[in-house]
Amino acid sequence: MKFRDDLLEIVEGRISSDFHQAARDRYQNESKRVDALQQIHVGEYDMLPGYYGFKGSEALLHAALECAYSTISRVGKKERWILSMSPTGYASSVLVPELAVRLIMEDQSCDRVEAEKIRIESIEYGRLVYGET
Repeated sequence: MKFRDDLLEIVEGRISSDFHQAARDRYQNESKRVDALQQIHVGEYDMLPGYYGFKGSEALLHAALECAYSTISRVGKKERWILSMSPTGYASSVLVPELAVRLIMEDQSCDRVEAEKIRIESIEYGRLVYGET
């Protein structure tokens, strides 16, 4: 997978991730287990991968878990909040949107800030084109 190293470094904390930080903050502030299905929409912090929609989210989740599951589990032994979410919950709330931003950067030839803006602004498009579930 093209972004495998990036994903592993995010899980290990060697690359900064707003999604990782937001997931940790949500867990610490709410002390709740967060699972993959709840990540469809959390307040104003929507985790969908923009114009890739639900189908894209499923494909990105599968790819993220395939390459990072063991790393998530290993790091989760030290960072308990990660395992409290479950590897799937962590991947859906952190790695899926990270992958989406990277793919949008490539698709649109833009920087990370613009890609994140596109991701958020195109969520409704993804819902319409690829359905709700």
